[in-house]
Amino acid sequence: MILTEVSNVLFKKVRRGEVLAGDVQQLLENLTSMDIRLFDDLPMHVRAIEMALTLGEQDAYDCHYLALAEHLDCEFWTADRAFYDAAHEGFPRVRYIRPTPNT
Repeated sequence: MILTEVSNVLFKKVRRGEVLAGDVQQLLENLTSMDIRLFDDLPMHVRAIEMALTLGEQDAYDCHYLALAEHLDCEFWTADRAFYDAAHEGFPRVRYIRPTPNT
């Protein structure tokens, strides 16, 4: 999932002229060479789509992170109040990061 997010950011930066298209492959290779454990298996993507359909989401992005949290058996924290409101009853391990005053 992180590669999808990073690739999208790089795409936007190329379109804005902030990164050269020829540098994208090296940047992605740098990322994948780091000691980071990536979770990117088909059942997790299928689960994310099931979750998004169940919650009536317009996009599956947040549900990919929710599926990852489920896979890792941990809480999922979000600052997206609308997603929290939609998800917390069906997925009780979803937590809301409440903004602090003056932020």
